[in-house]
Parts: sequence; C-alpha cells; structure tokens
Amino acid sequence: MELIQRLVKQLKVNEGQAKGGVGALLFVIRDQVAPQTFDAVKTLLPDAEAWMQLSPEGSEGAMGMLDGIFGKVTGGKLDAFARLGGHFQSLGISPTMVKPFAETVLSDLRDRLPIGARDQVAKLHDALMA
Repeated sequence: MELIQRLVKQLKVNEGQAKGGVGALLFVIRDQVAPQTFDAVKTLLPDAEAWMQLSPEGSEGAMGMLDGIFGKVTGGKLDAFARLGGHFQSLGISPTMVKPFAETVLSDLRDRLPIGARDQVAKLHDALMA
C-alpha cells in the first residue's frame, strides 16, 4: 500500500485514482514483459489484480473504445502514453500525469524486483522515459 500512498501524496491524486492508474499501467507492463516478470510484479503488489479491475482497461467498455482508437501497445512510447492518457482521463487524472505516474511506479518496481525481472522493468522504464 505504500506505493499508492506515495502516489496520492506526490501526485495529488485520490486513492481510487492512484489504484486505477497503477492498474492501467500494470496492463502496459503485462503486455511488455515476460510472464515470469509480471508474476514477480504481482508478488510485490498483492493487490495488482484488484487494481487492474479498477482501471479503465479492466472495464470492457473503456477497453474496447480505447483499443479501437489507439490499438494495443506495440512497444512504442507514443502508443503507451496515448493509451494511458485516455485511461487516466477517464479516471479524472490529467493525461499530463502519465509520465510522472509511470516514473514513480516503474522506479518503485525496478528498485524492489529480483534481478531478472528488474532488468525487464528497467528496459520498459528507460523506453517510456526516454
């Protein structure tokens, strides 16, 4: 829960927005890393599945609409930010918050994951933050 509270404090979002935003970002992470790495992420974040259900990605209507507009994340930074920006907007978070939000979450994961998983999340972090 410390990640959620850090997001609330640092980024001035409410708890529901923080959980939904992490959930949306978890869908991007899941699509971009090996299944074992995502399992390690879920081990670090035991509420990950619940947060993913709170994100717009977890609700069929928003997911279908956004996928129709932006398509699945293909590894491109613009695709990921566009998709997350739409999700964040539906949570009442400014799309301009995607980068600081992703930076906070990915940095936290990178610092706490075991080495193999850490490397994959670090690559994702570097690709999105470049």
